[in-house]
This record gives sequence, C-alpha cells and structure tokens, in this order.
Amino acid sequence: MQLTVHPASVFEVEDAVAEKKELERLRIGWPDAAIFRLLDVLMVAESGPLYKVRVVLEKAWYHHVDSSVSAFRQAGDIKVRE
Repeated sequence: MQLTVHPASVFEVEDAVAEKKELERLRIGWPDAAIFRLLDVLMVAESGPLYKVRVVLEKAWYHHVDSSVSAFRQAGDIKVRE
C-alpha cells in the first residue's frame, strides 16, 4: 500500500485508490484494516500522538487469494521515506 500523510486540522482519510471497488468486493474491510494499523502507529509515535493528519491512500496491491484483513492491517505499518 502506498499513502501519504499531511498535516491537517483534524484526522481525515481520502481513499484515492483506483481499485477501491475491487478491494471492497473482496470483503476484507477496505480501507479500515489498513487505517486501524496506521492509527496504532500514529498514537504511539515517539514525539507523542499524531492525530491531526490527512491520510491519502494512493495505491493498494492485492491478490484475490492472499489479501486478508490481517494482510492489510500489516500494510498499515509506516515506513518513512527521507
């Protein structure tokens, strides 16, 4: 999954993933599972809870057999690019 996080006045999520209809049909809880994991990470950030952010979901890769709630929850882990 590819996403960007921007400063904002409140927490918000924009689902800009082109394949979101296909992901919804898989019944894997798209995008909730990925967002819940992202929230887990943001709430225990080193500098303190980060909740005033705008998250833009940009891309998601999936497979009809291997995609699951747990897989997308793990995909919500943040990897910071410098």
